[in-house]
Amino acid sequence: MNFLPANYDLETSWEKIETPLKHPAFTTHLNYASYLKNLSDNLKLKVKVKQLSQINKSDFLEKKVKLIRLIEENINEEYKKICNFKDYSQICVSWIPVKSYYLFFNLVLLLLYLIEGQEKWFIAHHDKIHIKLKEIIRENKLIFSKEDFNKIYLSRQILTWAKTPPGSNIRTTNQDATQLKKLIIQKLLDYKKQYFKQQRNIKRLCEPKKTQFLNKTTISLWEFFYWYRIKVNYRDMTFIESSVSIEEFYEFYRNYYFLTKNFFKALKPTLNILAMQRIGENIL
Repeated sequence: MNFLPANYDLETSWEKIETPLKHPAFTTHLNYASYLKNLSDNLKLKVKVKQLSQINKSDFLEKKVKLIRLIEENINEEYKKICNFKDYSQICVSWIPVKSYYLFFNLVLLLLYLIEGQEKWFIAHHDKIHIKLKEIIRENKLIFSKEDFNKIYLSRQILTWAKTPPGSNIRTTNQDATQLKKLIIQKLLDYKKQYFKQQRNIKRLCEPKKTQFLNKTTISLWEFFYWYRIKVNYRDMTFIESSVSIEEFYEFYRNYYFLTKNFFKALKPTLNILAMQRIGENIL
């Protein structure tokens, strides 16, 4: 799948930036990861719900907590190795989006279990998890300290946005954060559209399927974790090119690692507070 926003002319856009790049695809991904890492620095999370009653400790809980600890430990160890031997980052850039998403996903499972008090969230599908997370954010039960992560964009709203200036996604200097954010959201919408068509085995999004898609589809920035996991698992990794330097691979991995850690650090204390109310103990 193409990494660029829909209707984006790479050749024309590339010519308009001051210094043409040898690997614009990789630079696009690096810019997206870097932007989200910086946006999520010092991220915190609050849960605003009424006093929660105690519940029986689920048999799923210990397994999920162990899995979270193992994934986090694995990512931390991998990052240490990359810092000592940067060449290793060329291999690991294809792994970090998968590990990062499953860390985030399992943290959210715990969050929903503790807020709702229901075991069903431990076995819920990814789509249902994302829908429920958006629901509690929309109801102000869950509030990120960075407002951009609380926003839920309607697909129809995204389609009305003006086109971003050529080269916005591949600039290495003088980056416009607002433009980068819009490009990420547009790309996430494009991924969802392709996924929608694949599920229904259709090549074009025509009526009434188009209306169905637009009416049910929303985008949140934290969905970046999921769609990049889908990309590296099932789509393409063509942005990993031989012309990319080891320093650039390292920079991509470093940004993705700290983006992941920023969300982990935001979720961990909130989960412990909720767990203390629900089962009388910290869990992470």
